[in-house]
Amino acid sequence: MRATGIVLAVLLACACGTPAATPSLAPTEAPTPSPSPTPSPSPTPAPTPAGAASYFVQSGTYVYVSLPPAVEAQALAGLQTDEIKVFAKSSAVRSVTKGGEPVGAAVLVIGVDEAFAALPNAFDGFVKGFTSGAGGVVMTQQQNKTIGGRPVVFMFQSDQKLWYAVWQQRVFFVSTFAATQAAAEEVANALITANTR
Repeated sequence: MRATGIVLAVLLACACGTPAATPSLAPTEAPTPSPSPTPSPSPTPAPTPAGAASYFVQSGTYVYVSLPPAVEAQALAGLQTDEIKVFAKSSAVRSVTKGGEPVGAAVLVIGVDEAFAALPNAFDGFVKGFTSGAGGVVMTQQQNKTIGGRPVVFMFQSDQKLWYAVWQQRVFFVSTFAATQAAAEEVANALITANTR
């Protein structure tokens, strides 16, 4: 929006900035117009989908820290299944600090195709993938809450002793995992709020 405003301001200044020259009374020879080729219209680039990393909008004292490349690759390797590749366009994972201190949480974001994100029950399918598609992972204590006007599902993974907060915002499926439910909820609230502005 700001770029459009600047372009309009420059065009307006060019159009109104200098008065038109006064025509001279001396006869001048009119140049013979030469035919010029009509330029072909340049194709408008299609909008590119936002990458998953664009979801990490800093808010307040929260900072989303990139993992070392080898660790990130290992963390995202589980997303390379044929089922997930069908709809996932990008993915990113970050650890979380608040005021420079570790929160004990990490966030995984999957950017999906807009058409897929708009399907009925897409979010329910994402949640189901956590509860049944993770190789028999046992999720207990499922709770549904609303944060920033959107449904967030909290689950406890009993083997790893981690709390998960799972939600969808626009074309992003997001999961925060933390040692406590309070930390998972705190990070979910910060990200949802930052991405609502």
